[in-house]
Amino acid sequence: MLVAAVICAELLDASAKYVTDAPFPRMWVQASPTEPATALDIPVPADQAAWFDAELHQAQAETVPAAVGYAIKHELVRPIKMWLLTHDVAKSSLSSLESRRLHYDAQRRKLAQEAGAAAKAAGASKASTSEAAGGAAQVTLVTAGPDLAQLQEDAAATSSK
Repeated sequence: MLVAAVICAELLDASAKYVTDAPFPRMWVQASPTEPATALDIPVPADQAAWFDAELHQAQAETVPAAVGYAIKHELVRPIKMWLLTHDVAKSSLSSLESRRLHYDAQRRKLAQEAGAAAKAAGASKASTSEAAGGAAQVTLVTAGPDLAQLQEDAAATSSK
C-alpha cells in the first residue's frame, strides 16, 4: 500500500517535472513550403523514461485504487469506529454520575431556597438568597447537609478506583 502510494507520488512528480522542465522544441521540419512545419520528436530523458512505461501505468491503475480503499478502511474508518465505540461506553458509564449530579443540584437549589427563606425571616439582606456559591446561609446548610456527605463518599469511592 505504502509502496504504491510512493510510486504514484514519484510518477506524478516526474511527470510534472518533465512537463515543466522539458525544453521547447527547437528544431522544426517542413517537408515542402506548402506544408506546415512540425516539431521534431524530443526523446524523454533516459533517467525519466521508466516513468512513461505503459506497463507501469497499467500496474498502478490496478493497484492504486485497492491501496487507497485499504488505507481508507483501516486508517480512517476503523479509528472513527473505535472512537465511537469508546464514546458510547463512556456515555453509558457516566449516566449514573449524571443522575447523581442532577439529584445534588436539585438538593442544592432546595437548600438555597430554604436558606433564602430563613434569611428573609431573620430580616437579612437578599444577597444570601442567590444560588451563587459563597452565601453564608447556603454554605452552612450545604456543609451540614447529608447529601454533601454522600457526594463526598461517592467521589472518594470513584477516585480510589
